[in-house]
Amino acid sequence: MHYRVVVSDVCLPFTEIVSSTQLIVLIYHCITTHARAYTRYSVLHRDISAGNVIIRPQLRPISGRPGWNRVIWTGILTDWELAKVVPKDGAKQAARQPERTFMSVAYVDDHPAPVTVADELESFFHVTLFYAVRLLRHNISNVQAFIVGYFDSYNPGGGFGRTCSVLKTSTIQQGVIHLGSLRVQFYLKPKVAHVELNTLFKTWLRFFRARYAIRAWQRDSTQSDNAGMIGTSDGSDPLADGSMSLPEYTGTLALSTVVQPTNEPSPHDERLAMALDKHADVLNIFAEALTGRDSVTGKTRVVGTWPKDDVVADRYAEPYDPRESMLAIDHLAACTIDSAAQSSNPYKRARTQASSSQPLDGPSIQVLPGGLKALDKVSASHISKDKGRSIQSQTT
Repeated sequence: MHYRVVVSDVCLPFTEIVSSTQLIVLIYHCITTHARAYTRYSVLHRDISAGNVIIRPQLRPISGRPGWNRVIWTGILTDWELAKVVPKDGAKQAARQPERTFMSVAYVDDHPAPVTVADELESFFHVTLFYAVRLLRHNISNVQAFIVGYFDSYNPGGGFGRTCSVLKTSTIQQGVIHLGSLRVQFYLKPKVAHVELNTLFKTWLRFFRARYAIRAWQRDSTQSDNAGMIGTSDGSDPLADGSMSLPEYTGTLALSTVVQPTNEPSPHDERLAMALDKHADVLNIFAEALTGRDSVTGKTRVVGTWPKDDVVADRYAEPYDPRESMLAIDHLAACTIDSAAQSSNPYKRARTQASSSQPLDGPSIQVLPGGLKALDKVSASHISKDKGRSIQSQTT
């Protein structure tokens, strides 16, 4: 048993954001913290989830205006109790058993394989989508059905005995957020597309689509190679005795051509997939989306609209607890669930909305040239709501 005593900062849940800009900046902070922990200490968090990203509000003096302060929000990646140092000698990581809700499709399929940076970056994508669907404008008519269908549903199979939902899997593999034939789009206001946010999601998904294209190619190639090793033949013709016959047809493709995998990844796919081994390229697309500056090429562009107050009322009951959905799904599918899986508890304790745990060295780090400095300006221009605290502050 352990206790946590809060002595200073009390953080807020991500449901307190007031704009899509804040959501993306705060997620950027959390990914940056994750990058620092990995690059400096070889530590992976291993439990990226909606409950483990929180907001720390701070007062900062306004230059030239004594007695006046600005409220700055910083994204915090918390709850590192499942974190592990990545073994440098190739030794196996201990298996993890946190919530599957935000796990990568690959990790759920391959469990108990070690967690990778690519898996964690995919989890950040799922967390971002989770809050965007709940709090921003889009064309999904039934948000609760989407959340249950994407995050909580499952199919038999995989390393856990259950794979991720078809909706989650197809989104990552195809690189398109969709619900049936509907392609999900986010809006600034009714019928006005949020171009920057839609582009960010689309670009981010290209990395994952490339990763899973390579995984599929490797799996198909292995199965194709193994197919010729299965079974034996005595060289006889099964139709030689004349008891059966086949009509004559002349085809245009050799059988070996038909069965050979044809979805070979391109060199560009390989580069995108390899980029998920580190954080820099994903962080770069965030910085470019918000500031217009590409830190790789140094080029800048005119940034589209990032609103200050486009959050709508939360469309999902608080607090979100995936266990409730899973219990309902388990009840419906009880006859197909293995008894051993029923007796296990795949979830950790319910998380509090605020945690005193702090990330390694905090989020204020320089991962990309000009990245955080530029984003701090964006973050500072999107001020938090006054939550009723008695503070001597003036927002600008």
